[in-house]
Amino acid sequence: MIVATQNMELSEYLDIMADNAPDFPEFAVLSNKDKETVANLNVLTGPCVTFRNEQGEVEGVGGIRIKGVGEAWTVTPRRIQSHPDHRQRQEQFARLLMRTQNIMKNLCGENGLWRVYGQATLSTKFLEQMGFERSHNTLIWSRTS
Repeated sequence: MIVATQNMELSEYLDIMADNAPDFPEFAVLSNKDKETVANLNVLTGPCVTFRNEQGEVEGVGGIRIKGVGEAWTVTPRRIQSHPDHRQRQEQFARLLMRTQNIMKNLCGENGLWRVYGQATLSTKFLEQMGFERSHNTLIWSRTS
């Protein structure tokens, strides 16, 4: 069971991003002040949540940006992404998506996010789980439900 905590702490976002430095080299090279600016952009420009498992461990953070360019986003800890068994890593990520899809889908609906830009390969499954469909084979996705 995953529990979503509203009003994510800035430190939770910064900790996950630091944990994921190899995947976000553009974030890793920023000064601490600039990292806080980026964190504020994601954490303060729309609703966001921290996903925790039964033991209280952070399984991921996610939210939507509704000021400026609309964006649905999520980041998981390295321990999920770097599990030595590829199949188990995929299963853990799929379980997280299934457990959080309604929360993220509701955030999008409640805040009027209907079109997003998705570039990463992992974004495809994430966006589909939230009810978005790719528009005419582009990187623009529209929500259908």
